[in-house]
Amino acid sequence: LGKMRIILLGTEFGSTIATRMAIAGPTAYSAYVGAGQIVSPRADRERFGYERLKARATASGDQDSLTLLQVSGPRPFRAPRDPAKVAAFVKVARKYHAPNPPHQTWDVLTAPHWSLSDALAVTPGMRASEAAFGRAWGESFDYSDLGPDFQIPVFVIQGDDNTDAPLPQAQAWLERIHAPKKGLVVIRGAGNHGLQTHSQAFLEALRTHVRSIAAAAG
Repeated sequence: LGKMRIILLGTEFGSTIATRMAIAGPTAYSAYVGAGQIVSPRADRERFGYERLKARATASGDQDSLTLLQVSGPRPFRAPRDPAKVAAFVKVARKYHAPNPPHQTWDVLTAPHWSLSDALAVTPGMRASEAAFGRAWGESFDYSDLGPDFQIPVFVIQGDDNTDAPLPQAQAWLERIHAPKKGLVVIRGAGNHGLQTHSQAFLEALRTHVRSIAAAAG
């Protein structure tokens, strides 16, 4: 890229790996940006998503959805999976879900820096990760070393409707860590795929809050 240092961007579970990279090798980066910053175990995030659905169904007087959530319980995806619990949860989640990209497969196939072989490698790559680390490797991930001391600026750009990476958890983490500069940008109405569904808002956040730091770093 011809740059001495670059901005490090981490999304969703990749944000946990990128955070460790930012701590381990700060001289390589001018800033770290977490987009969908994950900072807590999956059980905590699933519990947040469940309570979010309950609150929305309650506010809407949606008794059918509340009944389905009673069936699913807060952790329907834990092994051994009960298909009835999963189906009940998914039905409610779809009803109250933030926007998703309408053509995700096409987006992957037409991505400017991806080849067809890259796109076809996604699923085998996920299977290889499970084979190497175990199916529950994300469950045992050590979140305790995601800070607290950073030598570079840290920014979190996050949708307020993200259930994979709940905003309140990311905000609390950002408040705990130490960095030369910190910033939180909330994208209203954006969910788990906010980087795609609200790409212009994300780009504007980068321009407003991060670009000047990258330019200064050279």
